Amino acid sequence: MELIGDCTNATSPLLMKALINYALEAYVANATGQPGPNVGRGIGFAVGLASMQTVQSICQHHFFYRSMMVGAMARSALISVIYRKSLVLSNKVLPSIVTWLT
Repeated sequence: MELIGDCTNATSPLLMKALINYALEAYVANATGQPGPNVGRGIGFAVGLASMQTVQSICQHHFFYRSMMVGAMARSALISVIYRKSLVLSNKVLPSIVTWLT
């Protein structure tokens, strides 16, 4: 998922440049009285850019969610191991503590 998000993040400036060039072509065509570029191309650029940003955001948030879940599972595993080890140490130390107290 992170690869898809990174690819869309890297290519969205290229699509933005194409959209700006389209707007410039339309402006020049309007100023000179010539027929402008196809409107569908501009709409396609705009929709494509919005969808790329949406996909990039979803992929990035999914990556962060998975990373946080792995971190939480690693933390809970570490706490569990430390707790088990402390119980084992307590059982070994307990007889010496009992004899010391008596």
